[in-house]
Amino acid sequence: MKDINMKTYNDLRTINVSQFVEKKGELSYLSWTFAIDTLLQNDPKATWEFLPYLEINGTIMVRCQVHAFDKTMFMQLAVLDHNNKAIINPGADKVSNSMMRCLVKCIACFGIGIYIYAGEDLPPEPDNKPNSHAPSNMQPSDEEAGKGFQSQGYIIPYGSLKGRSIQSVFEEQGKEKLEKIIILHEERIKTGTPYAGTTIDQMNEFLREAINFIINYENDTEFSQTTFP
Repeated sequence: MKDINMKTYNDLRTINVSQFVEKKGELSYLSWTFAIDTLLQNDPKATWEFLPYLEINGTIMVRCQVHAFDKTMFMQLAVLDHNNKAIINPGADKVSNSMMRCLVKCIACFGIGIYIYAGEDLPPEPDNKPNSHAPSNMQPSDEEAGKGFQSQGYIIPYGSLKGRSIQSVFEEQGKEKLEKIIILHEERIKTGTPYAGTTIDQMNEFLREAINFIINYENDTEFSQTTFP
């Protein structure tokens, strides 16, 4: 009998695990200890198993399954070096590390930390928040345009904030959050590593609009005195 309180994918995908994310070079990853901890907190009956690895031309493909939330997810992962290239004849330590990375990715298939693999630093907002991701066709009024807030009409075309305007993000999450997003974009653009599902050109466009918005905000006394989070 299915547990009526069983968490759904939409519940799990909004769990914020960003405080447990670690960096290795330009890559972000969730430690396997926190991935397992979060999984078991939400489904204490969850189990997992590693399947026999596959050997392909001297390289190794590890595989695992996770049984949780009344379903089973499967994931595979090649044993990779720091450049994300398959290692020829990898040692036991490399294989073991890849097995745990594979487990984390498999857990992400249920929604836990999946936003990390899309290149986002924060999870999407819950789907039950009214109109949180609804695209808007609203354009700035003549008065607002005269004040220089053209960027409020820009709709973010990718990531967890897709379909939202820069102004709505600013008003709901504050200037500090917007500045953090700008910094992350600058780093990605500088290294030529766009977020999944977007391009450097799109990121540059967002960066221009976001920076212009903050400049306009700081230059407009009436607007900048408004209290936001």
